[in-house]
Amino acid sequence: MANPIVSRTELVVGGKSMTVKGVVHKTSFLLGLSAVAALGFFFFIISGGISGGMAQMITFGSMFAAFGLALFITFKPQKAKSLAAPYAILEGLFLGGVSIMFMGLTLAFQLTP
Repeated sequence: MANPIVSRTELVVGGKSMTVKGVVHKTSFLLGLSAVAALGFFFFIISGGISGGMAQMITFGSMFAAFGLALFITFKPQKAKSLAAPYAILEGLFLGGVSIMFMGLTLAFQLTP
């Protein structure tokens, strides 16, 4: 009788082996998705499409949602393949909002006499 703790067969998602090419493609897709979300949110705020308070709410909301999603993916790794894209988008929204906040801080320090 095999020990179920040692043989974690429920974590096995697919039967194909991992390749460097596959990792590079998936990583660049998720990084690109995150960058598009960050740049889109950044320029949407700059263009005046959303108020500062709402931008902060979306930024911190996406931070907490991404953290919750990361915890869920940690405890249910079978769902990681389908939840990687929403996680990348949430991280992109957070990065875009934080970039705006740091830009505002930088401008505030430059304008101070």
